[in-house]
Amino acid sequence: MITKELKKEIDDFISKTGEPYKLAENVPFDDVENIYNKYIPDIAGLSNDQRKEILRILELSWKAYSEHGKIRQWLRLCVGIAKLLKIEDKAPVNKKEAADIIVRISRWYHSSGFYEKFVPFAKKIVSIIWGSIDNLYYKD
Repeated sequence: MITKELKKEIDDFISKTGEPYKLAENVPFDDVENIYNKYIPDIAGLSNDQRKEILRILELSWKAYSEHGKIRQWLRLCVGIAKLLKIEDKAPVNKKEAADIIVRISRWYHSSGFYEKFVPFAKKIVSIIWGSIDNLYYKD
């Protein structure tokens, strides 16, 4: 069970970013359920310590590259990840949004070029939750 203190830390982080989570990936309707079923149980099973470590990584990534040209996109992913950190077993979840966030972290995890500054952070987050992640990126 997520502690009240940790929920407050997560909510505070989301507020500090000043960014809302907006759907960004073109996840086909038929894939939402598959992505949800494959990846969400591991998030629901995270310990409070793992959730705190991920939150720390999100904070560090934001501060390390606050002037990066894609910081807003990264922050929106950070908000999404923070929202996922609040998932507990059997809690209702917006599956479309959850699938979008998971596809988004997979895209950053597999990125290069201009986005590569954020890859180590994406890899740390993914390694804590799943170990690794498939490239789930959908092109329009």
